[in-house]
Amino acid sequence: MDEKLRKIIEVIFTTHEEGEMDCPTCHENLHRLWSLVENGAEISEIVPALAAHLACCPECKEEYDAFTCIMRAEQQGLTSPPEA
Repeated sequence: MDEKLRKIIEVIFTTHEEGEMDCPTCHENLHRLWSLVENGAEISEIVPALAAHLACCPECKEEYDAFTCIMRAEQQGLTSPPEA
């Protein structure tokens, strides 16, 4: 089975059981945890449910990766404010 198809099937059959994190909660936590991640903390150690969600939800993982890139670019002064 091709890897993309396997991942799609895995996502389809992965359900959010009680106690696991859903997408809206994941999004809220990503922004709140940035300062900890910025200082070297591992999300899997801070909020294991968030790490588990990112492992099974490609959309949230993509948002996390994009958010992390943007925040690091801002820290390094690589972004410029929007022109008025």
